[in-house]
Amino acid sequence: MADARREPLYNIIGPIFAKHKQYTGQEPPDEYLDKVWKSISHLDGSMTALENANVRDFDNVIKCGLLKTKLGGKYIPVPVNNPYTAGNPAINSPATLQTWMRAKYQCENF
Repeated sequence: MADARREPLYNIIGPIFAKHKQYTGQEPPDEYLDKVWKSISHLDGSMTALENANVRDFDNVIKCGLLKTKLGGKYIPVPVNNPYTAGNPAINSPATLQTWMRAKYQCENF
């Protein structure tokens, strides 16, 4: 049921995300994620409304999953937990994904 409620947003997000190359470390992860997320920022109201109307229909786990679809090369697969951060927290939100990407980028490029 939740998938059906998200489908209209996915239909809008898909073509927008398709305009962005897969992330393979070609630029700092903060710049890339900001660019990708800003490209769908006009949908924030719809995502929030869906989340508020139906708990967890468009929560951080879903948003993280969307961003993970843009990763490629050395950045896939994304581990379940962040091995670079103390306590190995789960990578299940845009913020935790960004933290992992920063650390991975540092390891791969410096």
